[in-house]
Amino acid sequence: MKLSAGLAVVGAVAVLVATAPAANASAAEFCSELGATWDGTNCTTLVTSTRNADRFISLGLPVPLLDDPTAGPVLRDYYRRLMDGWRKSAADTPRESSASSYYEILSGPGAVQSVVVHENFEPFGIQANNAYRTFVFDMAQGRRLSLADLFKPGVDPMTAIPPAAAPVLPAALDAAAPPHAPNTYPFTVQEWQPGPDGPNYTGEYRAFALSADHLMLYMPDEPMQREDPFPRDRLVWSMDGGTVRIRVPLSVLAGSLRPEYGGT
Repeated sequence: MKLSAGLAVVGAVAVLVATAPAANASAAEFCSELGATWDGTNCTTLVTSTRNADRFISLGLPVPLLDDPTAGPVLRDYYRRLMDGWRKSAADTPRESSASSYYEILSGPGAVQSVVVHENFEPFGIQANNAYRTFVFDMAQGRRLSLADLFKPGVDPMTAIPPAAAPVLPAALDAAAPPHAPNTYPFTVQEWQPGPDGPNYTGEYRAFALSADHLMLYMPDEPMQREDPFPRDRLVWSMDGGTVRIRVPLSVLAGSLRPEYGGT
């Protein structure tokens, strides 16, 4: 937005100066509640197990939303549970490890704000586990949104999303790690769409977010194992959270979405 008056510029700066220290103070206070130390960006602590193994924990906190009346309580509860879970699992582990979280805030459409948290847990010497936790808020209505809330009454997201995602899914599957030949198991479209036998690797689209123009999907939301592969001669695969990430244009879903979330 272009500001046409010099006073408006001064006012904007004043707001930034006034609110930034207060927000950081709030984050520092919350971090202290978690029994950790705020370094201005991350909330960190070191846990030493009964078997003398250290776990370094680092949480990136979405400072702008911690005190928001809609998003704040939900996010604070999530970070309390995350810190508590990582502390408890560190208490008697024999292996050195690290646990960290990073976040991204997305805006739109309209009054929607999304927070995407990437959790990373790494026992040293073993492959890290990744998970994605997403929080989507309608700030105008003052509530957290489920995936179903985005769609018009009677529309099943598990039915509406697959055809809309179909044009962008193959390229995302081909680019997914580990490197593999295109369209080879388990990176085939049928494994990444809901089917008659269940949600497959979609994670039921639990990890979703909105940007101004896209529905973002992180599949699966957390590490999972496909113990019943098809065809039967295939190896059992395990998938990290966010192995496949796609952006579905809201314009493609417009007929199924509520008007306030990009629908028509």
